[in-house]
Amino acid sequence: MERTLTRKETGKEAKLFVKEVEKLLQSLKKMKGFKSALVANYDGLVVASTSKSELIDTTAILATVRTSAASECVRIHGGELLSILTEGTKGLCLYVPIGWLGVLVVLLTRDADIVKVQNEARNLIKKLSEKANLSGLFTRVWL
Repeated sequence: MERTLTRKETGKEAKLFVKEVEKLLQSLKKMKGFKSALVANYDGLVVASTSKSELIDTTAILATVRTSAASECVRIHGGELLSILTEGTKGLCLYVPIGWLGVLVVLLTRDADIVKVQNEARNLIKKLSEKANLSGLFTRVWL
């Protein structure tokens, strides 16, 4: 019989998970062209971030962008949304849905190797899945 966690135990688990997410985000810093990254839920609340300011202001708009892009993928029979890459004159923004948890957002300079960053994002999502003990729920699109 499975035991239900108490509120105190759940809070401790959540804090440990956030620390793990923060540690995994730090692994992205070694990538060429990396500026900052965060994991946010679909309401725009930041779970973890490598920067306290640069990305946090953008999280509120992410839910709208994701919904529009996911709807467009379905409309054009493109399947499930894997990622969104926005390209500006001064940099790139990679947006990767992470199952029900939310989204990974990575800001990059224009000289970043986007394929390497996407591969690292896949690895990060797989590790998050293992840490959260959520196999399948977290990574079904990416793995």
